[in-house]
Amino acid sequence: MSGNKKMTFEEAFDKLEKASEKMEQENISLEEAMKNYEESIKYLNICKQILDEAEGTIKTYRRDEEEI
Repeated sequence: MSGNKKMTFEEAFDKLEKASEKMEQENISLEEAMKNYEESIKYLNICKQILDEAEGTIKTYRRDEEEI
């Protein structure tokens, strides 16, 4: 992520997948596995935040539709 650009869901999910794939390698050190695990959690939280925001937006739209 560079500057103030907000990471998209797709970007975060891609990085999550790559970190997870690295952990699946048989020849990875414990230190590298821990680093990749920490990255995975970071990107998982970004994905969850974006999905939570989208869910809130959808709920707002649905409430607005019900009022019409």
